[in-house]
Amino acid sequence: MANASGLGGGSVIVPCLILFLDFDPKITVPIANLAVFCGTFTKSTKEVTERHPDKDRPLIDWNLSLLFIIPVIIGTKLGVFINMVIPSSTLQLIGATALVGLGINTWHKSTE
Repeated sequence: MANASGLGGGSVIVPCLILFLDFDPKITVPIANLAVFCGTFTKSTKEVTERHPDKDRPLIDWNLSLLFIIPVIIGTKLGVFINMVIPSSTLQLIGATALVGLGINTWHKSTE
């Protein structure tokens, strides 16, 4: 549901797997990445042939997509390395801090 609503799913999947199913954070992050990848792949496959409603071009801007590939790969490699080095409790603390910060940011944007 989170992926369909545009959240990407990871911000909802990870806490749910940890809190409700008692998963270890080191296992939860790769599972959430796989779930987000599958949702994105499915949506992209559906939209690959669609056209922009107002302009004569594809709905997906492939040049912009290619621009983001290198930073995503670098971030993935960095995240995998950090996941191997940092203990689970520290990962939980970092995740909780990020979730609170993003929640506060979302709250401020919604009240503007």
